[in-house]
Formats: sequence, structure tokens, C-alpha cells
Amino acid sequence: MIEFINEIQPELMSDEQIRESLQSFGKRQRDAIPEILAREGKLLDLMEEIGSLNDWREIRAHLRMLEEMADRLSQQGRILILQYIFPLLFDDNGATRRQSASTTGRILSLCIADDPEVCRSALHRILFLSGKKTERKRRWIGNALRMILSTLLETAQEKDFRKALAIYCSYFRSAEWDSLTCLNLLEGIMDIPWNAFVRMQRGHIFDFMRKYMQEDSEELRLMSLWVIESWLEGGWPLPDDARYYLLSIRPGEDARDAEHYLIRKIYGNIEKNDREKAPEEFYDYGAIFQENLRSEHGWLHKVINIDILKNLFGGRQEEERFIYAVHLLNMLRLNDQQEVFFCAGEDLAKIMPSLQDHQKYEIIQEILKAIELRDDSSNYSPVFLGRAFPLLNLDQQNELLERIRELSDARHRDTVKIIAETVTIIIKHMDDFLAEDPALEDSVGKALKKQRKELFRILYRCLASYRPDVVAETFFLVGDVLFPRDGKIAYWDENRLQLVKKALIDLKYNPACQGKLYIIPLVLRMADCLAAPGAPVGKMNKKLAIFSGSFDPFSLGHQAVVAEAADMGFTVYLN
Repeated sequence: MIEFINEIQPELMSDEQIRESLQSFGKRQRDAIPEILAREGKLLDLMEEIGSLNDWREIRAHLRMLEEMADRLSQQGRILILQYIFPLLFDDNGATRRQSASTTGRILSLCIADDPEVCRSALHRILFLSGKKTERKRRWIGNALRMILSTLLETAQEKDFRKALAIYCSYFRSAEWDSLTCLNLLEGIMDIPWNAFVRMQRGHIFDFMRKYMQEDSEELRLMSLWVIESWLEGGWPLPDDARYYLLSIRPGEDARDAEHYLIRKIYGNIEKNDREKAPEEFYDYGAIFQENLRSEHGWLHKVINIDILKNLFGGRQEEERFIYAVHLLNMLRLNDQQEVFFCAGEDLAKIMPSLQDHQKYEIIQEILKAIELRDDSSNYSPVFLGRAFPLLNLDQQNELLERIRELSDARHRDTVKIIAETVTIIIKHMDDFLAEDPALEDSVGKALKKQRKELFRILYRCLASYRPDVVAETFFLVGDVLFPRDGKIAYWDENRLQLVKKALIDLKYNPACQGKLYIIPLVLRMADCLAAPGAPVGKMNKKLAIFSGSFDPFSLGHQAVVAEAADMGFTVYLN
């Protein structure tokens, strides 16, 4: 890495020269991180450093690097990573927990191919050694298991995923676990389709849920009903005994709307003729609004309530939909449960297109206030604003862009980091739009390209920040969001090429980017994207240099300076 930094002069290089340098770097450094981490004690030192970090963004950057390079590490190295990631699953910061779970899933997908016992040991530790934690922290385990299994489903070979699922399903054969462990077990399979399980596994899971649908624990009843309803929605062919049993269940005397709703949906999925009955007659949305904002209710109860409200307000008038949108916004601002947080944010993004322009604008202004105040909802703001930006009219987009520009100069560094992430996600959505018609020449197309140029300028400013952590975070976001792992970029233009140059200038001259191991895979991504089919062919830029002076007389020294600049590819003008 140091050799590459010393070799390049990005501020003096053309696009083609930068491309060639990056490709050369890619060939030489492809195995750099595995080689560094293979040295005695290096991986251990890195994991201890990650464990001591306080900034969740830097933890995320390091874990993403390990995730990306995991297939080049030894089995022993992967097991060491799993041991050190375990405490991060209980971190107070939700973003750290999510990234830790994702990285754990990726590492396990590679470990299980060589030794399934590694997966068994890791899952057992997560489920049962967490018993030493507080109840609040133990409740985070279900979401971690859910992310781990989802990541395994996405990244592991099918035969390896089935091995992992067989290990996980073995826990459903016993009903001796405490209620919180049972709740976490069921939450872990919420995103796994029914047909991923073999028939015997489905039988064990259904018998497990059947026991808890009769228990006093409302959470366990709701979780069991939720899993069954999602399986039925996915086309689960019910065995006759299960069908008979499900048609016989009734809500308890004190059951709230969430339980009534799930039982009704289950019944509707079994008896198709009943499925079209509208639920409006049975639910008081005012009472549901109040429940959703009360801290004593669990996350699952609130997520089901959101589903009820979505069905209630989906076909209503715009003003009523706006009431629902404002409620979702309040849930974002007032909830600290990450499952509720993401569910409310996702639903708010989906309902935005059906709102009037001024209503969309009001919601986005509230999101910007959350960023400025740095409340909990601001961590979701980049994803939301990235999806919402294309839904605004041109004047509103320009106003939002002006506000983003102002916040990029905010005094607090966390605000600037959130804005940098917002900008990268907006650019990514713009890529998809422009890729459909790269030759847009109408007024909208020209305005969009002008906005895009301004967004890149904001990133340039963040990369030139006097705050080292802002520079490092922006470099990470540029590499992670705008240069995908597969090397495929939907839309190339001169702005992206210029961004590569700015990033390399930072890499060479800014200490914030030097010595950070996670920078290497980001530079490799840039190299891969520039080498991928569809990347600009790269004409040599015409480079100009202005040499000012009296030149009275024009000396041999002046001539030497001009000759050296010309050798670098510049056309030199004397002024």
C-alpha cells in the first residue's frame, strides 16, 4: 500500500493514468490483507483494536473489510474473528449489532463448509451464553439470529445452508428452554421461507409453536402466529392435522388487536373465501396509534400494529394516508427498538409516493431536523432520504439539496457523516434512473445532472474536511456505496472519475486514510469497477499548466521547469 501511495501523483494524472495505476495496484495487492493478517499476532491485534473502538462507523468499516476478505482467511482466523465479534452482538449501538450479526453470518457460511461444528458452537454460544446478560440485552439476540440466518441464506452454498439449518432446527425438538430463549429461536427463522426447511423440520417447528400458542406469554403467542402466517402467505401446504388445529384457535379473552389480526389472517389464508373481508370494522386505529407510542409494548406488537394500519390506510384518501405517514414518522422519532425503527421507516418510504408534494416535503423537513439534532432516527435518515429524493418535484429537490449542502458544513461531525452517507445513497438511486436513459437531454435530465454534480461537490468537500474521522468515513462510504463489490456501476460519468481522483489524493496526503487496513479493499473495488465492462474507455485528458512569471530573461531554469511539466503530459502556457 505504501509503495502505491509513493508511486502515484493523482493531482497530476489523467483519468487513463489513474485507471492504469489502480489496475496495477489491484494485481499486486489482491492478497495483501490476508497476507498481513496471516502474520503472527496481527489478526489478534486487529480484533482487539476493533473491540476497543467507540465509533460504530469505524467498527462497521473494519467488519465490512473482514466480511469481504473472509474467503481468503484461514479457518483458524475465521474462528478467532467469531470469538471476538460475539461481545459486539450485545453492543448498545444498534448499527454495531446489525453489522456484527451480518459479519457473523458471512464467516459462518465459510466455516461450515469445512467444519459444521464451528457453526453449532457459535449458535449455541449466542443462544445460551447470552443468559449471563441482562434481559434487555438478551432480547437483542433474536434479531441477531434473524440476521445471521438471513446472511447464511444469501451467501452460503445450498448444502452448507441446509447443514446450518439442521443445526438450528435441532433446538426446536426441546420445549425446556426459558420463554426468552424460545422467543429468540422463533425470531431467528422469521425471514426463512417455509420451503427452506425439510418436512420433518417443519413438523418440529410447528409442534414447538403449537405449544406456545396456548401459553400465557403474549409475546410467544404473537411470534408463533406471525411465523405461521408468513409461511401460509408463502404457500405452505398445510397438513390436515395442522389445518384443523389452526381453524380451531381463538384469541384469548384479554387479547389485543394484534392477536385478533394474525388469527384472522391465518383463517383467511386457510379459507380463501374469507380473505377479502375488510378489517376496518374490527380495529380502532386511534387506540393502535396510542399503543405504538408507548414504551412498555414489545417490538413485535408494534410491528403487527403497523401491518394493521397499513391495511387500514392503504386505500383511503390522501389526507388520511398523511395521518398514517405522520404516525410512522413519530414512531421513528420516539422508538428505540430497532425492529420497529426499520419497519416504520420502510413503510414510510413505501407510502411516500401516494402523498401530495407538500406532504412529502413536510416529512422530509422533519427527517432533516432529526439529522441536525442527531436523534436516534437519524441513523436511518440516509436510507430514507435516498429513496425519497426522486419522489419530490424539481423545486423541492433543489431546496432539499440546498439544505443538505448547509448541513454538510455543520459544526458537529456526526451530522456531516450522516449527510455524506445520504449523498452517496442519493447518487446511487440517481445512477439507476440515469442508466435507463443516459442521453437525457430534456430540461429534467439537465436539471438532474446539475443536481448530481452538486452532490459530488459535497462529497469532495467532505473528503477535504479538516476532521480526520469525517475524511475516513467519507472515503469508506464512497468505496462501499458507489463502487459495488461486483464491479458493476449502473451509470458512469466524469463526476465519478473525478471522485476517484479526489479519493486517491486523500489516500496520498491525508493521514486519516493512511494506515487503516479497511482502505485497501475499497481501493480494490475502485480498481475492479474501472476494469469492468461498461467503464469509460478513458481518453487521455488534455492537461494544461499555467507558468506565471516575468521571464525577463527566459532562463535555462525556466526551460527546465517547462520541459519537466511537458514530460508529465502537460501543455504549458507561459503567463
